[in-house]
Amino acid sequence: MGCILRHPEVQKTIHSDEHTALRKLLTAQRREGELTQSALAERLGMPQSFVSKVERGERRLDVIEFARYMSALGGDPVQAFSEMVRAIKLPANAKKTTAPKR
Repeated sequence: MGCILRHPEVQKTIHSDEHTALRKLLTAQRREGELTQSALAERLGMPQSFVSKVERGERRLDVIEFARYMSALGGDPVQAFSEMVRAIKLPANAKKTTAPKR
């Protein structure tokens, strides 16, 4: 059984500060690797517009896509995810609840 954090004030927008930081990280990683959006898209097996939308904040990545994206950039998805989680300021009064059984 996993835990789910629930908090009434959690933003569900791709324009949150945390998501903006993630997009900047992904864009910086791509540029540091001297990859064009087209080259990254080719590694991902996606159109260039996919990478563009991610970087502009028009497209959100789920956790599986994030792992593939980071791998295509030559990064370690686990390390990158851990760094992002540490950087996010979680609400102090977030309630831990048990995930529902399936």
